[in-house]
Amino acid sequence: MERVSIVKLLTCLILCMAFTACFIIPTSYAITDKNKPDQPAYAVSGIESFDEAEINQQTDGKIDSEPYTIIHDEILSIDIGTGFGEIGYLKEEEHLALRGPGSFHLTEDGRIIILDSQNHRILIFKDGACAGAISLPNNAYASKMAVIGDLCYVLSYYDSKIYEIPLKYGSEGRVTAADYKSYELPNGLQPYSIQMFLNSSGRLLFVDLDDVAYYLGSDGAFKVGQTFMEKQNVEVEIPEDTKELAWDELDFKTNIRIKNTEWTVKLNQSVDECSAIGVDAKNNLFIEYYDFVDDVYTFMFERTLRIIDPKSNTISYALIEDKGIYTYPDREFFVTESGDVYYMACYNDKVSIQKIIFADSYTSHKNELREAALENDAKTSDLTSTSTRGNTFVDLCSITPR
Repeated sequence: MERVSIVKLLTCLILCMAFTACFIIPTSYAITDKNKPDQPAYAVSGIESFDEAEINQQTDGKIDSEPYTIIHDEILSIDIGTGFGEIGYLKEEEHLALRGPGSFHLTEDGRIIILDSQNHRILIFKDGACAGAISLPNNAYASKMAVIGDLCYVLSYYDSKIYEIPLKYGSEGRVTAADYKSYELPNGLQPYSIQMFLNSSGRLLFVDLDDVAYYLGSDGAFKVGQTFMEKQNVEVEIPEDTKELAWDELDFKTNIRIKNTEWTVKLNQSVDECSAIGVDAKNNLFIEYYDFVDDVYTFMFERTLRIIDPKSNTISYALIEDKGIYTYPDREFFVTESGDVYYMACYNDKVSIQKIIFADSYTSHKNELREAALENDAKTSDLTSTSTRGNTFVDLCSITPR
């Protein structure tokens, strides 16, 4: 599921801009033992259990002094380039352009399907290797993809069409022009006005900027259907007889409704944002949460993934860091029916598909972000609006839209 944020412009600016970090640091966070809150968290790469005795046994008692642990398992690493099994990057200085792969999908039989936008093709990986490549029709440029069974749908920006492509490769034969189907966008819609593009219960669904949901019917026509998702901030009510409250005592919430289910997400502060990335078979909601640093002129936030149970309790967290990231795909996260979450990270030198490991707590880096933001503020004498993601600063005034 693609993110849908109230602050669409801010999200677009932050998620699509180029970053200049020169090295990759593994994403990490600290796991704390609730029974021993005064003791440091333990850090061992590749160990998913946080029991002290078990970790000591597996590491001969040698515990990393750094209070962080790797929060993902990399399941696939892909080189950058134009050859078979490589992912294309746009190396031009177009800050608001998609500069790498657009989307990805994991199938039940273990295949990883990646929309290689810059090379105008679909790549299929199996058992860690590229098993096939399918060219997009008419050299289409697409960033959005949905997979339904053995059919792949992509949204083409060049001709405002949706193409249906069979996932046929290898011994199954090559996809020919006769295999493609195309559908015109209804009501004069343009590709840039489509904010969600996904498989909804076996049907292709897309949602425009007005939150109108269109479903592809069996007759090949798109029909307006049930609203897929709604998101609304809950108004904070303060009784008249209440004494003056501190800002952090106020209760900020957001309601997210997907189809017929609604969750209430508690916000740390009024400026924070969250967006849904998926729902599993147990009706747990998976969100991406933006925890903004306040009282600074530099836009800066900490990103976490969170799992919200059907009773609106937050049950798990994973901290997402962005150091070494070159670009951001249209779809970064994929949630399976069983509740596994996969992340496509587009680093400077490779594309990495990772399985996210969740825990019941994480160590925030907001104090470090605040210090960096204040340092950047001090360097900006005219208080020009700036934006950041991770630890890299970009002056918004220098960005020219594509």
